[in-house]
Amino acid sequence: MKRNYLVSGHNQDLTQGEFSFTAELDFAFLGLRTDGILITSFFENRTITANECEMMVALLEEKLGKRKYRMLLYSTATTYFDKSALSFSASERGQSFSVVEAYITSNFLHKIIGIIYVYFDRPKVPTKIFTDKSKAIEWLKNFQDE
Repeated sequence: MKRNYLVSGHNQDLTQGEFSFTAELDFAFLGLRTDGILITSFFENRTITANECEMMVALLEEKLGKRKYRMLLYSTATTYFDKSALSFSASERGQSFSVVEAYITSNFLHKIIGIIYVYFDRPKVPTKIFTDKSKAIEWLKNFQDE
C-alpha cells in the first residue's frame, strides 16, 4: 500500500514522499521508498547501540522478509553510535538487508567517525559517507537490489 508519510520536525526531506512500507521506532524512522531505497533516519538526541540495531533488523525481517536493499541512513548532529552499534552494523547480521549503504550526515565529527568505521570495521557491502542527500541517492542508484 503506497502512502505519503511525514515525520514532522525530523529530517522531513528524507521522510516524506511515497513509501511502500514505513515504521517508526523510539529512535528511528524506517521507510521503503517506491524506488526500492530503504531509509533509516535516526532521531535527535539518541544513543544507538547494538540492541537498537538488532531491533531494526528484527522488524525489517518480520515486515520485509529476507530481501536486500539499497540503504540510505541519516543521522543528526545529536545522534550517537556506540562501539557496539558500529560493530553490529558491519557484521553479517547487521548488513543482512544491505546491498549497499550510503550514510548521510551534516556533522563533521560524524563524517570522520564514518570514515573510520569504513576503514576499520570493513563493512561487507559497498559503503560510503555523504554530506549531500542527492549525491548519496545518485550513488545508490548505480546498484541493484537483490
